[in-house]
Amino acid sequence: MDLWYFLKWPIYFGMLGISVYFVDVGAWTRFKKWLYDMWYETPAPLSEFKGLMYGRSAKRQIFVVSILSTIQGFVEVYNGDAEFMFAFLSFWMEGFMMMVGFRIGGRLYPLLRRQDEFFDKVDEISNKVEGIDIATVRKDVREKVEHSAESFLGRARALADTFRRSISVRVSTTSETPVTEPAHEEPKPDPREKIDKFLKGR
Repeated sequence: MDLWYFLKWPIYFGMLGISVYFVDVGAWTRFKKWLYDMWYETPAPLSEFKGLMYGRSAKRQIFVVSILSTIQGFVEVYNGDAEFMFAFLSFWMEGFMMMVGFRIGGRLYPLLRRQDEFFDKVDEISNKVEGIDIATVRKDVREKVEHSAESFLGRARALADTFRRSISVRVSTTSETPVTEPAHEEPKPDPREKIDKFLKGR
């Protein structure tokens, strides 16, 4: 009897807890729903079905874990692979690790479902790509490019014509407008002349 005995069985039971969650959610509850839908006319939602531990109370989960750990310990003692005291101590560790593994399975299962959805999407896209005719795609792209180029050139021509017409209108308006010469201003009298006239008058 060595330390490995106390390590391997708790590890095994932790992995068993993860597996039980996967089987409960992915297979057992779906199988129960399938049987129910066969026997009854009105189908029931999947959320109403419970598994061995999935959807059960903590008391029921501990009961299932205890039964499995007890069977394992009894087999070990009966075969002489472990003494009663070691099997008793391992009983608690196995039960605890199986509960932990079941909780870990609840975290891992949604991630795996998302992974499956991702790969399903990849397969769907790959099937669409395989069914695409390259010649048809090339033709469609060429037609769209030619149509866009023609539309752009048409708009450019219309804009150039509008600009040309506006320039011609401005030139014609400028040529028809009469040029007004500035008014002739009379020279202002020299102040010195005013002073000379004033002196002569006296």
